[in-house]
Amino acid sequence: MKGGMCGKTAETAELQDLLLLSLSRLSKQVAQKSCAEEVLERIDAHITESLFSTLTNVNFDSDYFVRKIKTSIGFITSINGEHSCDLTRADGSVEGYLKLAPKAGIERLDDDDDLRSLKELTLYGLKGLAAYYYHALNLGYRDKTISEFMRKALIDIRSARTSDELIALVLQCGKIGVSCMALLDRANTETYGKPEVTCVSTGVNSRPGILITGHDLKDLEMLLEQTEGTGVDVYTHGEMLPANASVL
Repeated sequence: MKGGMCGKTAETAELQDLLLLSLSRLSKQVAQKSCAEEVLERIDAHITESLFSTLTNVNFDSDYFVRKIKTSIGFITSINGEHSCDLTRADGSVEGYLKLAPKAGIERLDDDDDLRSLKELTLYGLKGLAAYYYHALNLGYRDKTISEFMRKALIDIRSARTSDELIALVLQCGKIGVSCMALLDRANTETYGKPEVTCVSTGVNSRPGILITGHDLKDLEMLLEQTEGTGVDVYTHGEMLPANASVL
């Protein structure tokens, strides 16, 4: 079992690998059988959140990953009408899924070191892409081409592909990433307005405070609303935002 230098336990790391495998299995099922648009949106939201959750330091909750694996299996079952996924052999517990983890690790992506490296690079790009797209989805902005690429890439990294095909996949991931950042920028500016140069306090008050990264403007908006009038200050990137301040 492998652990992470970031403090992630071996158990969590292996459950994350298994979740990624379940996303590939789910993506393959979607490619083979058509789904209603409403169901496809739910699947794509699940894939996006799941990919995002496996980024370093995002989520270390083993129970969460078990629930997400079960969600993947549930979607696969609903598409096929039967339990055809090999992950259903587990009993649904953390221990049960850990028994299947050896088949899900990155080292199983390909026997060839170069091909495996290209697949790993694609996977890391997918995780970053999912983080941007997750925030856009939270604001109600969608782009089918992003979701379609995620599903295609999840299939490709678990399939036999040539080096040329994988290099093209990596480059496409970068191109889709730029489009996704543009979508998130549009989502943020159309929702909250264009950023303006503003004087802010760089000090701290004596009142209780909450420190956040400020990357997710929707979460920031909700936090400001919840702390308004409570005497709790909100700090982001070292800049203090009063509890009754606007987001931008």
